[in-house]
Amino acid sequence: MELNDESGAVIPREKGAARFWEVLDRDFIKLLTAGLLFFVSLIPLGAVILLSVETGDVPMLFLGGALGGMIAAPQLTALLDLILRSLRDQSFLWWQTYCVGWKRNLRSSMLPGAVTGILTVLDLFAFWKMRPEQIGVGMLFFFAVSAILIAALSFLVMIQIPIMELGIRAMFRNAEILLLRFLPRCTAAAIVMIGYSMVCYLFFPASLIFLMLLNSWFPILLAVMILYKPLNQVFEIEERLRSLQGKSADQKKE
Repeated sequence: MELNDESGAVIPREKGAARFWEVLDRDFIKLLTAGLLFFVSLIPLGAVILLSVETGDVPMLFLGGALGGMIAAPQLTALLDLILRSLRDQSFLWWQTYCVGWKRNLRSSMLPGAVTGILTVLDLFAFWKMRPEQIGVGMLFFFAVSAILIAALSFLVMIQIPIMELGIRAMFRNAEILLLRFLPRCTAAAIVMIGYSMVCYLFFPASLIFLMLLNSWFPILLAVMILYKPLNQVFEIEERLRSLQGKSADQKKE
């Protein structure tokens, strides 16, 4: 949505930190609440990782990763939907919009959520199961690269769900193309999310104070802002969300 002044001229959007604070000033409570719902839905996935590390039960790791990913996926896509709407300066009633997005993307998010959940827990499980004598510069570099690739690929898959209806193969194919085409931005977005998670883990339980306010919306909003421009060029996000908004309005009239 374009903003116009009194003369009808288009007002250019803020950039960088100014844009972040503009979004925050307008939609903080909406993002905070939606982020909290997603954060809570991650608890089963975290429990699976901890139990699998303790027991070494690999089958449980696969099953739990898939189920945990499926549980968290609808909340993530609903949060992404709100963030994308906020970044195009669309005014919305947060709970109504959240529920509509959640219901619309429920089925389509399940399988991608299961796959990305398995990839995530496998990477973390392999890292935590390493013995201290195995950890060297080369191994740390390998795990850092794999974590960045998995985070970036998973994010690029999930962000397509609120925008368009595609099969899982097409979503992963698009994600691979986007990752290669916009590698610096994708890497930066992944580092933001991984870095935030690492800080929260390393400083736990002191980090609980920050998690109360920042939970999951903060790193995801930053990641979307980093990738918004190229994603909008490729997927025409603003046009697609405008189309979805029109369909919702037509359904209400009916």
